[in-house]
Amino acid sequence: MSKIYGGRTDAQLLIESADHPDLFALIYERHVDAVLAYFFRRTGCAQTAADLTAETFAQAFTSRGRFTDTGAPARAVRMSVGLDMAYSDVAGRLGCSEGAARVRVSRGLTTLAMLLEGP
Repeated sequence: MSKIYGGRTDAQLLIESADHPDLFALIYERHVDAVLAYFFRRTGCAQTAADLTAETFAQAFTSRGRFTDTGAPARAVRMSVGLDMAYSDVAGRLGCSEGAARVRVSRGLTTLAMLLEGP
């Protein structure tokens, strides 16, 4: 189920934020705590969690103009279309190999998608 804000779904806000960037703040405000908590649980480090959360939303904001509403709930995977994460940076922050970082980011995006969908 899509979250609705002021009569708008996440998908509508993403589309409208291409022309009105301030609308992206509604998505950020709604989801930042869940994203930060997720990354903290995964990394155990508040600074790394904050960095990964910031990167996630920065990339989502940057790629929002490429979002296409397919009628399905707005998911993290769709929000991050065009995401070009520097896996070596993520691996360094997490203290793991680049391959392990790719797996962890993939799992993280899947979990983030479920969080954004809500109950």
